[in-house]
Amino acid sequence: MDPCYIMFAAICLAPFEVQSVEYHRPSGVVANYADFELRIVDSDNIVEVDRNSSPRVCAEFRCVYYHQYCAESDGRQWCRYEIQRAGRRESLAIVATAQTGQLPDDWRSKVGLLMRSRTDRPLPLERLAIVSDVQDWPRSHRRR
Repeated sequence: MDPCYIMFAAICLAPFEVQSVEYHRPSGVVANYADFELRIVDSDNIVEVDRNSSPRVCAEFRCVYYHQYCAESDGRQWCRYEIQRAGRRESLAIVATAQTGQLPDDWRSKVGLLMRSRTDRPLPLERLAIVSDVQDWPRSHRRR
């Protein structure tokens, strides 16, 4: 992962090939690259995900659970990550959509997660490699 260009909701964008970055309230950040658009949505929504069935990646003594799903719509590939840090119930979403056709193979290398502080090296999104064949992140069914 290259150095951070912009940080939003613990997401780091690499400085190379970014054409524009806009903040849209309340929906989050939209970053435009030559071949794809990246949306980052920080949510205060409390989500009870099923962590037993979710992939987990750890770095800097911190872990995240995630769900990645990719599909095609109107001839354009898109991928959506939903990410939740261990010990937290708020989630955030990252959606990459190709300008045309398929997403570039290296799009995940332009995005990273800040695991602890702004001085730590970002965890490259490409480390969150498991793609689900189910669109929605499985929710927990435990009683409150």
